[in-house]
Amino acid sequence: MLLALRAGRFAARHAAEIRALLLLSATLSVILRAKNQALGLGIETTEIARSLASGRGFLLTGVPSAHSAPLFPVILAGLLKVFGDGPGFSFSVVALEIVIQWTIILLLPVVSKRLLKSEWIGYCAAAVLIPANAISLGWESSAGAVGLEVAAIATVGPLVSGSLMGLGALLSPMVGLAIFVMHFRWNRGLALSLIVAALWCSPWTIRNYRVFHRLIPIRDNLGLEVRLSYNPFATVSMADNRISFFTYDPVANPRLSPDVARLGEPAFYSGRGSDGWEWIRSNPQTSLKLAFRRFVAYWFPTNQPLLGILTGFSLLGLWLSRPNAGLMRLALALWVIFPLPYYLIQSSTRYRAPTLWFTALLAGALISKAVEFSVRDVESAAPDATRQ
Repeated sequence: MLLALRAGRFAARHAAEIRALLLLSATLSVILRAKNQALGLGIETTEIARSLASGRGFLLTGVPSAHSAPLFPVILAGLLKVFGDGPGFSFSVVALEIVIQWTIILLLPVVSKRLLKSEWIGYCAAAVLIPANAISLGWESSAGAVGLEVAAIATVGPLVSGSLMGLGALLSPMVGLAIFVMHFRWNRGLALSLIVAALWCSPWTIRNYRVFHRLIPIRDNLGLEVRLSYNPFATVSMADNRISFFTYDPVANPRLSPDVARLGEPAFYSGRGSDGWEWIRSNPQTSLKLAFRRFVAYWFPTNQPLLGILTGFSLLGLWLSRPNAGLMRLALALWVIFPLPYYLIQSSTRYRAPTLWFTALLAGALISKAVEFSVRDVESAAPDATRQ
């Protein structure tokens, strides 16, 4: 306890210097990783943003699309309008990612103080998150992390909860669902929250019904993801799944575009999904093996061993923090509910990014406990040495 007080005083006394060092580290991390990432073909959010910026609406592969949730493509379209489709846009996306990472880092001590009564643990969490973080330019994953962090400390009320659920769903349906679980309460406020969330989503849902003549609340890409993940060429990782992409995905294979234009995107994706489910039924053992290996890859990715180590630390941190009801509710939302679809479809560390801050928070709690115990051992050993 004494160490916690000392660490808290140290963090409060040097908060500005600690934050500056963390933000500088986060900036360098984004810049270094951005060198290996491009905003070209294959990033659906960017392709839709380009269509929006040119005034053609939500189009992908030349046809009306609900492939991606709308909020992040709208943000990218704004950057395209301001900076144009060239180097300026690329630099602006990197700058946006830096600002988002800053927000994630600055929120961690706030979340830690609210849940664990210690800003120091939040700073520890930020220090371990920066080198292990999954950064994907042009995708909404990092923005989803900010939404989930804000929801973790937000007041549970109809207007706030409903707005966070609605905006989270417009960013990514699983973000909206996780916020729903985080803020779930058996009272009248829950119904009001759902009404507010539905109002936020209703313009997009109405647009989808008018364009496609079917109910698509947010996205229609599940069928395509199933087919990409279950087929004769399917691999565990998205990075290794190129044959599947060039065989089934119209974004990667322009020869499929006429079929999408003829059927419409929802019908085309639905057909792909039917083929994928049929393959699963015909190959149950192979499908189960793929799903199990994707489950393992989600938590312990072989291409990012540091993330696997962070996962191990966080599991111990969760066990030590099990009396904390607030942390247990977050664990239910972010570790049980949120990952469910990502165990089934092709694996990518990008899918983990929205919840990595929570993983780092638990690892930070473990590190803080470990330091406290080690100092206790040293302090208890000192009097014994003096007596001798």
